[in-house]
Amino acid sequence: MKSLLSKLKDRFLPNEPAPPAPAASVQETRLPAEEWKQKGNDALAAGDLRRAEECYRQALRERPGYAEAMVNLGVVLSAQGRMLDAESAFRDAVDANAGLWQAAYHLALMLQEQGKKEESKRLMRQACGLNPSLHELRWRLGTMEMLDQRWLEAIQALEHARTLEPDHAEVLSNLGGCLMKLGRHEEAYAVIRQALAQREIAESHLLAGVISEELRREEQAMQHYQDAVRLDPQSHTAHYQLSYLALARGDYRNGFAHFEHRFQAATNMPGLAKGQALIAQLGAARHWTGQDLRGKTLLVVTEQGLGDSIMMMRYLPLLKERFGTKAVLVRCEAPLLSMFRALPGVDAAHAEAEPLPPAAFDLFCMTMSLPQRFGSVAGTIPEAPYLRIPEALRARWNDRMAGVSGLKVGLAWAGNKLLEKDAIRSMSLDMLAPLFALDGVSWFSLQKGEPAAQLQGSVHPVIDWMDDCNDLLDTASLISHLDLVLSVDTAVAHLAGATGCRTWLMNRYDTEWRWLLSGDTSPWYGGMTIIRQPARGDWQGVVERIGDALPSLIEKAEA
Repeated sequence: MKSLLSKLKDRFLPNEPAPPAPAASVQETRLPAEEWKQKGNDALAAGDLRRAEECYRQALRERPGYAEAMVNLGVVLSAQGRMLDAESAFRDAVDANAGLWQAAYHLALMLQEQGKKEESKRLMRQACGLNPSLHELRWRLGTMEMLDQRWLEAIQALEHARTLEPDHAEVLSNLGGCLMKLGRHEEAYAVIRQALAQREIAESHLLAGVISEELRREEQAMQHYQDAVRLDPQSHTAHYQLSYLALARGDYRNGFAHFEHRFQAATNMPGLAKGQALIAQLGAARHWTGQDLRGKTLLVVTEQGLGDSIMMMRYLPLLKERFGTKAVLVRCEAPLLSMFRALPGVDAAHAEAEPLPPAAFDLFCMTMSLPQRFGSVAGTIPEAPYLRIPEALRARWNDRMAGVSGLKVGLAWAGNKLLEKDAIRSMSLDMLAPLFALDGVSWFSLQKGEPAAQLQGSVHPVIDWMDDCNDLLDTASLISHLDLVLSVDTAVAHLAGATGCRTWLMNRYDTEWRWLLSGDTSPWYGGMTIIRQPARGDWQGVVERIGDALPSLIEKAEA
């Protein structure tokens, strides 16, 4: 409460100090409205919200339409959690005195909390016009525009605030964030450095780290993340960002340790939200942290993307040997069910849509925590292949493949468009067109979803049997008959790696942590070669490298 009142103190409307008043109840004493307002201000500053409300209401009885008292009454009602009454008081103040900036300001903030974006911004602009010299108003307007992802409008408001208060750390930090969103990374970093010079806080270091990664200055980024954790050890988001960079550098021991903070990090990623909700539902006491599992049944729950789950499947067959687990249950997305059921060491697999009685298991673990529980570092990661294809399933493709000649190459050129960064990891089928001019290759689509429609009416010589693949195990079985898979960073790349098929990953410039920051090999899949974009968006360079490398494989296939 004291913290809240200290924030509100500068926003209510003071009077000149009033003379001492005799001790008396509100009803017994008649004072001018201004004096009642001052008494209310004094009570509010002292934390006596009930007394403050009484005084402001008495001021309004003395002078109906007294806008300044209405604003302060709204502040008190808001502090009491009476939001509808507070909004009514602020609206009355705006109606009573359209020139009072505090009335427009407070009503704008309240409407923002209610999600009434346009009205709140209109009122904040009104407050800016009424008090053009107050930087906080422009700052607040800028943050409102940021929430709407209107980066140019936010920058305009924040730059105005900066001219009024050049060294305001929060203004500078917000401005840096907007510049980063527009890809103006050098400017953004310079502004954040200025903010840190004024006030060193974890949030600014965190933002500086993200910008540094965009600039490919990994050492600088790591220092900022470490500073953020130093300043705020409970900043789970700082730990989470640090973990991703550590993992991308191959520092798995530290990376996976910090990665455990993902369950508390503020994020809108559905995969993380699932784990957070499960821990909240089942309780942290049942969250397995690596202890002995003899006589225990462990539930392993998939999280994040399908590729993540395929990548972590390698650990499940080892749970009983390593930790003495009595039984291993899996809860996963429907496309993964048959794969987990075919995996050695898994006693049962359930679709995540099915209710699973808590009594069916003793402890649970999210899949992406398995490397940390096993203490994996580069060189001790369980090797691929580890995905077992049932013989009956493999036999389904034998006859169809019998008439196919040449080097058999599978293609996956796009991922799930719902992923935030799908646009930079995916390409179009047409971008691969130069490869189709090569003789001695039979091309197979491994593409599912909306991008598969690019095959319709296409002149490219690509065989499409994906309608016969009902789940990922079916797709894995098809892959097991191929000589090579070309895939962007999607589940197909993991599927090919898990089956042991030779895989060439067509990787974006802004790489993902599991593919490391540089190099052409992966510690996760021994049969994988990583072909990286030489510059952001340069798929042509990737395709040219593939075109140069394929002839030698074609020659071997024909020998």
